[in-house]
Amino acid sequence: MKGKPDFETDYMGNWDLINPNSGVSAMHVNLMPTNKVIVYDTNVYRTSRLQYPNGMPCVTFFDQNLKKDVPDCFAHAMEYDIETNQVRALTVKTDPWCSCGGLSPDGTLIVAGGFADGGKTSRYYGGPPNCQNCDWREYPNKFLEERWYATQIILPNGEFIVIGGRRAFSYEFFPKESAPSSRSYFFPFLYETSDIDENNLYPFVHLITDGNLFVFANNRSLLLNPNTNKVIRTYPILPGGSRNYPASGMSAILPIKLQGTELNSTSIKIEVIVCGGNTYDGFHQAETKKIFLPALKDCGRMVVTDPNAQWVTEEMPSGRCMGDCLVLPNGQLLFINGAQKGTAAWWDADDPNFTPVLYWPEKPNGQRFKVLTPSTIARMYHSSSAVLPSGKIWVGGSNPHDTYKDVDKFPTETRVEAFSPPYLDPAMDKVRPQIVEESSEKNLTYGVNFETQFKIQDMNQSLTKRDIKVTLYFPPFTTHGYSMNQRLLVLTALTLTTSQGIYTVTSKAPPFREVAPPGHYLLFVVHRRIPGKAMWVHIEVQLDHVSASTDMDSLWSAGVTAEKFFPKGLLSSADQGMIEEVGPVEGLDVAEVFLQRTMAIVDHWKHKWSKQQEDLAKLKGRVQPLKEEAKALREENKALKEENRALAGALGDAKMQNEAELQATRREVERVQKSLEIALRSNETHAAQASELRELANSSRGWVRALEDEVTSLKADLVVATEKRLCDEVLLGWKEEEVAALRVDLAKMVAEKAELEKKFEGTKRAVLFEQKRGFLKAARQARLLAPGVELSAMHVEKEVCFKKLVKEDDLQDSSSDNASA
Repeated sequence: MKGKPDFETDYMGNWDLINPNSGVSAMHVNLMPTNKVIVYDTNVYRTSRLQYPNGMPCVTFFDQNLKKDVPDCFAHAMEYDIETNQVRALTVKTDPWCSCGGLSPDGTLIVAGGFADGGKTSRYYGGPPNCQNCDWREYPNKFLEERWYATQIILPNGEFIVIGGRRAFSYEFFPKESAPSSRSYFFPFLYETSDIDENNLYPFVHLITDGNLFVFANNRSLLLNPNTNKVIRTYPILPGGSRNYPASGMSAILPIKLQGTELNSTSIKIEVIVCGGNTYDGFHQAETKKIFLPALKDCGRMVVTDPNAQWVTEEMPSGRCMGDCLVLPNGQLLFINGAQKGTAAWWDADDPNFTPVLYWPEKPNGQRFKVLTPSTIARMYHSSSAVLPSGKIWVGGSNPHDTYKDVDKFPTETRVEAFSPPYLDPAMDKVRPQIVEESSEKNLTYGVNFETQFKIQDMNQSLTKRDIKVTLYFPPFTTHGYSMNQRLLVLTALTLTTSQGIYTVTSKAPPFREVAPPGHYLLFVVHRRIPGKAMWVHIEVQLDHVSASTDMDSLWSAGVTAEKFFPKGLLSSADQGMIEEVGPVEGLDVAEVFLQRTMAIVDHWKHKWSKQQEDLAKLKGRVQPLKEEAKALREENKALKEENRALAGALGDAKMQNEAELQATRREVERVQKSLEIALRSNETHAAQASELRELANSSRGWVRALEDEVTSLKADLVVATEKRLCDEVLLGWKEEEVAALRVDLAKMVAEKAELEKKFEGTKRAVLFEQKRGFLKAARQARLLAPGVELSAMHVEKEVCFKKLVKEDDLQDSSSDNASA
């Protein structure tokens, strides 16, 4: 019978700026059980936006340019309080640039490697007792090889393994604090997956339920047994491109569901997801040509515990490189940060991916992604994020530069944001579980039931155990788009009871350490996909946590077996029988029960002691010669060990030298092969161009001949024209004197014409004057002789025509018309 459906919300998430300047760009982050986020950057820049406070000494370093020791008073690491959003400067002396790390079972942050003087350094921060003002403890030169861009994974026994790094095709087990590493194990897989641009740094490594390690590098993967140093199996290639640094995709284990009563390493399914990255030559194009190829959009999922494991692919809404893949407390995944073009490394990416994407692993392929509210801050190279107990996402960092830059297209980011995923919709607060920490169990034992109490604001909710899930989240170490050691366990809810508004859910702790390595986890209570605020719990076998038992079975089922005190193989069948014979005693606690059993065994052996003493005396006489022989053998063995050690050292040196030479040879072969490919492509192009030129030359020969003929003809015409021009120039020379005389006569004629025209104009004016004068004289006479006649119509320019006065111009027009008619 299924529970009620999950709560639905249209809430797309929300961004809050929680610190406008934290001071240190968040290249590496890890949430601590103290509710502090440890943040650190590289110290190679020798600058940040956080200076050491008064009383905190600066770090002295040798400046290569000045050739002397100088102080560095900038902090490159900090402790970020998630409750107050305040920071405290920390001191890191060796360079932790591009290092790796993880949270140990006792709550200590343990970090490996880095750059230059930090390449072989081991570092420790915090741990019991819970210090208030602790700082980094650093131990240089503790690893045999430099661990720069390496991966660090916690093992079932709580120890760490460090895998890979730049030019480090090997792995080492993390030594005890302040102790050196004892051995480096050659790992050919890392060499085989390293191409000309590497593309296999920060390999994705996940601990699966049989204690083996799933290792993914570049586009290939395998299963490694870290105890026997054997490769168990290999997996199919994930096509599409490169996924690890510098292509920088993302990877995580999907939520591990611990459901059912009989759980073992074969019944628990482990599925991994790998998303994004770039093409195999993406880094080369970005680094050498500043051509930023689109980031990959595809994701590959594979059940690595399946004997016939195969990749199943799907597409994200947008391409993403340098992003983080976080597993959320309700079993969803969140893709956040990064870019849509280019790769990791300084100045090698563009087009920030501002938009987080939610992923539902259980939904059908094609329906799993949901685009959420975008940020306004670009989180490019060297950005990081972390899941907080509140369920919010802490987001910081981004610095694609070799220093701190305030003004740039993508400036150095020390601002810190908090992103609230859809499950933090304020409308869901009334159904959100609120853990009652003071009455909930915080120390868990493998395979043992434990109780968690919580309440819900909406008292009208009718809850069943199918509506509730308890999840455990291991806080990862996040850097360069990879969250190391991240895992979410979904526990079986056995019972759910309620009393006076308080719910009590009984769950079974993870069954063994391969499923959940010992250490600190965030415990979330999830109500139909809505999680509440988490509390910290600790998983480890703890004998003092077991309550007094009234029967053997309950004591054994509590995880405290006789083997804890009397391991199998060390007890005879008779001794084991005596333990069972004594059995439990009502009213006695665990210590008293085991004390009784111990006393029974002591009494049993007392009876045998006297007989054994006699046998021992007999044997002593035979032992001395054997001791002498053993001593001689030990001396001989010691000499052989020294010889073997010397041979092993010589063999190791030779092997390392051969490996280095082989690596150099392979790289040279790859370079030559690429050069040959380029040369072949160039030759093919040149051959094609030469063929085209030959065809053009053949087709042009006739045209060239025609041009030559035309040129010959033009030359002949030019000769004729030149001769004619010379003749014209000679004839023109003969006529020059005659032309000059004619020009003089013409000038005289022009002058005479002008003089005549002047005289003509004067004569014309005189005639007109005399004409008007005569007309006026006649008009005066007419007015005298005929005083009653109207003479105003008279005009010198009018004529009498058909007994009418008509203008001479009109009279001329009529004459012209009549003439033409």
